[in-house]
Amino acid sequence: MALEGRTSNKDTTPNGRLWTISSLQDIPIYDILYKKGLFVTATARGVFYSTNGKNWDSSNLQATDLANLAYIQGIWFNYGSYNASSENYYSLDGKTWYAMELIGSITHLQWSQDKYICLYNSRPYYSTDGINW
Repeated sequence: MALEGRTSNKDTTPNGRLWTISSLQDIPIYDILYKKGLFVTATARGVFYSTNGKNWDSSNLQATDLANLAYIQGIWFNYGSYNASSENYYSLDGKTWYAMELIGSITHLQWSQDKYICLYNSRPYYSTDGINW
C-alpha cells in the first residue's frame, strides 16, 4: 500500500506498519493522487507516475512547481502553481500531458452534472469535455 490522497510523504507500506521511502525521496512533492491503478504526483520537477507507489517514471511534463492534481470524469488535471506562470495541464492517461488553453490561476476545478467547472482568475468557466473551455 502506498499513501493515497494529498500528502508530502514519499513512503510506501505493505501492511500499514512498516514503511519504505520511495524513489522520489529527494524531490519536493506538492500533491499525489491514486486513481484507476495509477499514482500521479505533482512535484518541483514535474509530474511523475507509478503503478506501485515505489518506483516512479517521469512524464513528459517537466514544468516546475506544479501544485494541484485532480482526476475528474476520466481526465487528469494539473492546475495552479507555486510560481507566477500558472500554466495548467490535462492528461487522458496520467502519463502524457497537454497544456490547457487557460493560462493563469485556476483555483478550483470540479464536475457538476454535465460539465467541468473551474474558477479561473476569479471567474467561473465551464467545459463539456474538460479540454475546450
